[in-house]
Amino acid sequence: MSNNMRALIIGLAGPALSALGTLWVLANVLIDSGRELTFRYVIFDPGHLVIAAGVMISVVSIPVAFQVAAATPEDLELDLFEPDPAEQPSEAPADIPAEWETAE
Repeated sequence: MSNNMRALIIGLAGPALSALGTLWVLANVLIDSGRELTFRYVIFDPGHLVIAAGVMISVVSIPVAFQVAAATPEDLELDLFEPDPAEQPSEAPADIPAEWETAE
């Protein structure tokens, strides 16, 4: 995947969530049009909370998207971790201390 496509996906995550929240609020208005517009309704309505979450995600994701777009492909590669074979635990059973051995 190219850097620009990654940046686009990252950058649109927050605005897409905000758009979903806006659709939720509009659908709620069409379905339940008799509701009063109170401060409590605006603060605690799920659609408004989704919009707020989308704005907060946008604050983080849009600067990250700019950094991803400006990065080289080598900067975006994940480093593969391969442990040192010498540090791997062996399959041999551990020595049992003499005090734990059973007496015959």
